[in-house]
Amino acid sequence: MKQFLLVMIGLLMFSAQVEAKIVADKLPLLTYAEAPVTVCDAPNGKRTGTIAAGNSLVLVKVIRADGWAYGSYHVANQKKRPYRWFKMAELQGYVDFENYTDKATSDKDAYRTRTSMNLVGKISSDEDLIVVAKRGDRLKVIFKADGNYYRMGWVDKTALSKTSTEDSSGDTSLTLDDSGNAGDLTVDDTDDLDANEDLSAYEE
Repeated sequence: MKQFLLVMIGLLMFSAQVEAKIVADKLPLLTYAEAPVTVCDAPNGKRTGTIAAGNSLVLVKVIRADGWAYGSYHVANQKKRPYRWFKMAELQGYVDFENYTDKATSDKDAYRTRTSMNLVGKISSDEDLIVVAKRGDRLKVIFKADGNYYRMGWVDKTALSKTSTEDSSGDTSLTLDDSGNAGDLTVDDTDDLDANEDLSAYEE
């Protein structure tokens, strides 16, 4: 029994650490999934489908205090974007990474995934951004590309002023309870968020 309790405590601590790394205050956010993401009809609800990896533009509108996010995603051969719930940790990925702030050294392209050459947007010189992952010579960043949406994508590490993640003085890891988002949002509260935006210009 004691061993079981220790295991459960460990799992709870791991869960808390995972949720603490989610960037929850940069919304609305456009991004692409690194791997398939399960979507549900409600938080902890019935599974209704999957966001495809790499080619389905995701619009995140809300991130709750428990890590559940609400937004829409592209489905092939379907004009209307379905709105569903999903775990933001699955979409953002790499939640063990120590997030930090940085600046772009010049105008650079940002890519959908770490192995993709398809664009999710462009970062501008001296633009403030948040680094949420590092893999090889690419960094995953969140940035504001225009007046409407934040973006999350990958850039070459040479695009940023810091060449390593050793300096975390600008740490922006957030506890979701402090994110300022609607932590108690329920399915009944989402009707006004379900506008079917035309995002075709961002999917090119």
